[in-house]
Amino acid sequence: MAKMTKISVSLPTPLIDALKAEAKERGMPVSQVVAESLERKTKAAAFREALQELYGPFTEEDRATGRALLASARAPEEILRDR
Repeated sequence: MAKMTKISVSLPTPLIDALKAEAKERGMPVSQVVAESLERKTKAAAFREALQELYGPFTEEDRATGRALLASARAPEEILRDR
């Protein structure tokens, strides 16, 4: 794990409660849960940027499909198969 630097942030109480619950469930510090979440977000943004460089800007249909994939409990290949 990378070197950690302490910072202070203000977050909504429900979000803090959710982070604490996840940290407790996973048996790790809240700071590590936050760091992992931010790292995933950063990697996802870089991945989106790379996709757009290869295939062009996302259309509204692309965005709607992505939202449906994220909101669904079904596997992504099932949703695409149903289209």
